Amino acid sequence: MARKSSTARPLRSKPSSARRATLRLWIVPTLVIAGLFTGATGLRTLFAHRHQTQIGGPYSLIDSTNRPTTQARFAGQQTLIYFGYTHCLDVCPLTLATVAQAYTLLPPDMLRPVPVFITLDPERDRPEDVGIYTRRFSPEIIGLTGTTAQINAVAKAFHVTSHVTLDPAADRDGGDEEKGDYRIDHSSVLYLMDGQNRLQAILPADSSPAVVAHDLAPYLAKR
Repeated sequence: MARKSSTARPLRSKPSSARRATLRLWIVPTLVIAGLFTGATGLRTLFAHRHQTQIGGPYSLIDSTNRPTTQARFAGQQTLIYFGYTHCLDVCPLTLATVAQAYTLLPPDMLRPVPVFITLDPERDRPEDVGIYTRRFSPEIIGLTGTTAQINAVAKAFHVTSHVTLDPAADRDGGDEEKGDYRIDHSSVLYLMDGQNRLQAILPADSSPAVVAHDLAPYLAKR
């Protein structure tokens, strides 16, 4: 499919050494980083020592139609936010599929949060890319991307931990990050935000659809 150009698209250029370093250091590494990558348990442990209002905040991104998007777009609506990237081979697609299935299990009279997918890979995930990706799971999921600075800011606000790793196979073949031969290890949880973009709950992303629906239900209003 031919790609359409747009003046609203973030400027794309090969990442310099400094920018690659920025990718690796989005969040200051901590001793709990290994636990964060393996599931939600480590993240919940870390957040247990933080006040909920410290998690989340305003953001300025771009949706799949190149429309500038901030938290104000969802004012008065709950959102269920997940951070990942479209080249992810396992955790991200499984999580989005789980969310889509969980929504079908909720009682029909409950208001569903707006599902939002925010990429951690702005170098490869252009607006149309996140749109194509999220539609594979549900037309309701809103995919967001932006410049590296914009993604860094929202990841920091939500305390998302990520780390760029050169793909082992690509490394053996002489690949490099500039060619996109890398993966991103990242913390993986679902953030339920209220209508004022305030955190209501952090849900494990590795749960079954039934568990996600069960965990969401107490926070949802009826139509």
